[in-house]
Amino acid sequence: MSEKQFTELGKKLDTLIKLTAINVLQGKTKVQGISVLTNMGFKPKEIAEMLNTTPHSVSVVKSARKKVKTRRKAEKELTSKEDKGGTASGENKQRDISSDMGKSKGN
Repeated sequence: MSEKQFTELGKKLDTLIKLTAINVLQGKTKVQGISVLTNMGFKPKEIAEMLNTTPHSVSVVKSARKKVKTRRKAEKELTSKEDKGGTASGENKQRDISSDMGKSKGN
């Protein structure tokens, strides 16, 4: 196969992949679409082309979603420690009691 044929084949495959991705996005919001396409391995520039937006806006959405996932993970870990009676729960309760005592003494 010649270089020209490989290039043409690559272009056709890219087109098929993008059409398939667009079909998968039917009925989804832009944020959901960005998430789906990111999970499929597309780069922000490619996602932006498919969703008719800018690569910067794609990156902003990805960053915001990453922050949410990080917060959820931290909350889950904290809740898990509290459920198991870990130190996080005891320390927080002690701080709450101490701060309540300080408030009542000051009044």
